Amino acid sequence: MLQAIVIGNVGADAQVQNKDGREFVTFRVAHNDQWTDQAGTQHSNTIWVDCVLNGHPNVTQFIKAGTQVVCQGN
Repeated sequence: MLQAIVIGNVGADAQVQNKDGREFVTFRVAHNDQWTDQAGTQHSNTIWVDCVLNGHPNVTQFIKAGTQVVCQGN
């Protein structure tokens, strides 16, 4: 099993979706890396991770754009 921990900021408010009678919450988390190379040039890279939470539609009130979150799952 692959386990992941994502720490970053939510890109947009979480949304509740339904499929086949099942309810789930979706949102995207951004992780930003910034570094300076040997020449002194600054670089940045943003990685977006799609997150899905089964059930728990009430969490949408907390998962808003810009909120920092920690997500753990597989």
